Amino acid sequence: MLHTIDIDLKHTVFYQEVFAEGEESGREGGRMEGRNEGRHEGEAKVLMRLLRRRFGTLAAERESAVRALPEPQLEALSDALLDFAGPEDFSAWLAKHGKP
Repeated sequence: MLHTIDIDLKHTVFYQEVFAEGEESGREGGRMEGRNEGRHEGEAKVLMRLLRRRFGTLAAERESAVRALPEPQLEALSDALLDFAGPEDFSAWLAKHGKP
């Protein structure tokens, strides 16, 4: 006859070590994601200030389109903004690279 021992796996050293590793990995992933989101939000915020200063109040859909741009496109827009002669250039850039 087999004798079975009830073992609560949560109390084993192996489980606790694996759980701790997973927990730490999740925290690190969360920190990295938070840093990336913060950087993106900061870049978009500065870019919006520059656009408003240069062209005045922007339509809500334009502002949303800028905030939705991925980081490389935010950087490209920051560079292009220096060459814009007027709001038409901004609209053309956004139509070509983002959502109009």
